[in-house]
Amino acid sequence: MKIKIKDYRETANLTQKELSKLLNIKQSTLSGYENGTRQPDFETLERIADVFNISIDLLLDHKKKDIYLISKENYRALIKARDAINEIERLNNPRQEI
Repeated sequence: MKIKIKDYRETANLTQKELSKLLNIKQSTLSGYENGTRQPDFETLERIADVFNISIDLLLDHKKKDIYLISKENYRALIKARDAINEIERLNNPRQEI
């Protein structure tokens, strides 16, 4: 999991020592988070995000994914269409028996 702590820390012109004091953690712990040898727990992620006034998603560098919601009726129609396509493909490509 990539955590962008260092990027935000440097943008805020904070040293590791200053940020570690704000987070109430050891500087070596923060260094481990930044270089990927340690992973913060959820509460620490929340505190880090709060310091920089960002979401945890931004801190974790999550890319936004498009989410599409459809009704149950449309979902059922899509499943039926998929099943029909699969059946047509099966009928058009019969397996050869040995």
